[in-house]
Amino acid sequence: MKNVSDKMKVVIFICIGVMVVFSAFSIFIASPIRAAGSPLVVVTRDYVDNKVNILHFRLQTVENDSSSLKAQMSVVSEYIIQNTPEPADGKITTLTYTAVLLTSGKTLTGYDGTEIVLRSGTAKAVVPVAASGNIANMTTGLDLANDATIPLNNMLLVSRSDGRGVIAVGGDVWVMVKGVYSIS
Repeated sequence: MKNVSDKMKVVIFICIGVMVVFSAFSIFIASPIRAAGSPLVVVTRDYVDNKVNILHFRLQTVENDSSSLKAQMSVVSEYIIQNTPEPADGKITTLTYTAVLLTSGKTLTGYDGTEIVLRSGTAKAVVPVAASGNIANMTTGLDLANDATIPLNNMLLVSRSDGRGVIAVGGDVWVMVKGVYSIS
């Protein structure tokens, strides 16, 4: 009988040990892991859901406002295009970037504020002797003097209507142009 009693004590002892270990493990798992000294913050699922819904609503509002602005800009651009008279002096005006093909030897002359981006081919800067400056390379921050080779995909700005532009050399050249320009 003593044998059974000793076995029972061992079983009870093991059960108590397992319960202590399980309790300690449960407390450890249930406690939040946080940086030393940081306060314990507890939020409910409703709180988080509410904040997510607010962010979702704000995102939809921004998307709707963006779509509305795009539509309004489209209407304004169309109005400007329809009500801008065609120039009689051979100049072409674009409100957006337009792809223009220049064959070898052709010159694209820009006017006040014309933007030019060389997309393919080889072109050189054209700056008349009478010009009071050069063509601004907005990508590098440097000026391009007359006969300077224009790097691909650099945005050039013509600051005055004094004959500045680009000339295609050695084959066809594609440029993107925005503003007033002429081709000769």
